[in-house]
Amino acid sequence: ECIRTLQAAGFGVWAAVPPSRGTEDAELPQLPLDRLPFETPMALLFGSEARGVSASALSMCNGRFTVPLSGLSESLNVSVCVAVCVHYGALQRRKTLETGQTSDMRGEEVNQLLESYADRSLDHHFAANLRSQRSLHRAGVQHRLEEPRGNG
Repeated sequence: ECIRTLQAAGFGVWAAVPPSRGTEDAELPQLPLDRLPFETPMALLFGSEARGVSASALSMCNGRFTVPLSGLSESLNVSVCVAVCVHYGALQRRKTLETGQTSDMRGEEVNQLLESYADRSLDHHFAANLRSQRSLHRAGVQHRLEEPRGNG
């Protein structure tokens, strides 16, 4: 039901599969993460580490994707995979928005979203700074935001 609702709202739903799995269904495209269409709205679906995404969920998805791995690694822990994919997707989506290549948003909507990203980023750094100062204060370390005062 969730997949169909997302698709009805205009989202493409892409399921993560290990590089060695998911090639059985020739009708369903399988792309590496860096080739996903981040210029359009999408939802990424991740399954459990033991079983992956269910066959019924896979059959409803628009496609499958993998996180290409080099060396001897065969797969990633699901939490690591989610973190990598969401971070990469957010960077690509932001790049798409900044270059005006998005097909799902008007110019003003893009500007509002980019301003929102900037505001939240600034608030995040400000909040992290405040948390750091509180930790230092609790540890007995004096820390001042202003410049040290001279002798007079």
